[in-house]
Amino acid sequence: MEEVEREYPPATRLIQERTIGLVINLPNHNTKFVKDNYLIRRFAVDSGVPLLTNFENGI
Repeated sequence: MEEVEREYPPATRLIQERTIGLVINLPNHNTKFVKDNYLIRRFAVDSGVPLLTNFENGI
């Protein structure tokens, strides 16, 4: 049986369409995807989707 490769929609589109109701983005000094993390946070703010960027504030 042949495995079908799925193409998942980018997180930014899901945020913009409000398919995602909460974004948890916890960057740290080991973050490898700085640009992607920035875009995800920016889209959340611009789309009015709640955003957590600090674990301590999310408790």
